[in-house]
Amino acid sequence: MNAQELAERLMGLFRSKGLKPTHMLDMRQMNSSLLSKLNPKERDLLATAIENLVDRQFVEVSEWMNQTSLVLTQAGYDYAYPLDEEETITRIGQSILRQFEKAQARAGHGLPLRMLDGNLFDKLNPKERGLVPTAIQRLVEEGLMIEREGSLSVLVLTEAGYDKLY
Repeated sequence: MNAQELAERLMGLFRSKGLKPTHMLDMRQMNSSLLSKLNPKERDLLATAIENLVDRQFVEVSEWMNQTSLVLTQAGYDYAYPLDEEETITRIGQSILRQFEKAQARAGHGLPLRMLDGNLFDKLNPKERGLVPTAIQRLVEEGLMIEREGSLSVLVLTEAGYDKLY
């Protein structure tokens, strides 16, 4: 492994933890998730890998309470989570419809948004999560479902949504 590959693995840690700009990855987290698995030669590349990320303005180095941390910048966030908005909105909408299909839903059947949290939203990165309302709105505009607000937000499959599913 070279320093560039190690830098990519460090960026992968930000992704795997779902971190956003200004969020920190401290040395303990880096050690338990990555550094402890490296051989001594690879560990020697850490400073160069971090310098690479700092030079690319993906992270900033922070010292807090005698602990070194890497702070994700906006540029690092954009790099860690590349996004094609249209494709992502479509994919999220399809995933929501699949949840209705898995439930063998009929027209009028509702799924609480909270149920989608565990089945869908937890698998999305932070940028993708931000597009969920847009994906839901698009499904509503297409007439495939309606959204009922209340103490429990619910997505309700319409007749058109039912026809599209089956």
